[in-house]
Amino acid sequence: MKIKNSVPLGVIEKYNRHCTHFNSGKVDELLADFFTADAFWSGAGLPERRGHEQLREMFTEVITAQTVAHSHGESAFSETTGWDCRNWHVTPMDSIAQPWTFRALFYWTCIGEQWLCEAVMCYPLEA
Repeated sequence: MKIKNSVPLGVIEKYNRHCTHFNSGKVDELLADFFTADAFWSGAGLPERRGHEQLREMFTEVITAQTVAHSHGESAFSETTGWDCRNWHVTPMDSIAQPWTFRALFYWTCIGEQWLCEAVMCYPLEA
């Protein structure tokens, strides 16, 4: 298995569409395009979530209160799996609240021709 430290273009496109779907309030499109059906989410002070139904609850709650953007960190990918660390920059829609950033470690798998996220572990960064 050959490991490379560059993120496949298909994964980068997924991150960009994640932001587009999130910032447009399109939770179902975000889930279908980005996550496996049984994806796992942990961290950032939120309860652990597994699967689209539990992730839908979480995203529906936060998607109307903030917008997001991402920046790249470390990564390692083979032909069919990989991990990638991203900083997510959160801007609250409430003008009084301060923007903040959290770091997330994503585990990816390539199913057929499509990359999907199987797991996310995240934590807030200090301001």
